[in-house]
Amino acid sequence: MRINLPAGGHPTGVTFVDDAYSVVVASQNLTGANLYMYGEDKPKSPDNIQQSKPEIKWEHHNIHDKK
Repeated sequence: MRINLPAGGHPTGVTFVDDAYSVVVASQNLTGANLYMYGEDKPKSPDNIQQSKPEIKWEHHNIHDKK
């Protein structure tokens, strides 16, 4: 599956969430480090599996303090 990050973001890490329907992506761009959680709002039943494009559930920008 392919996930498109917002413009200018370069992925630095990926981890899967315990529910197996979400993924957290860490990215770096010129303004700092960002976190994005992608996932499906309503997980499909195992009988009706279709790959759909995950949407951003939440995002945190500039996660490190500037000192």
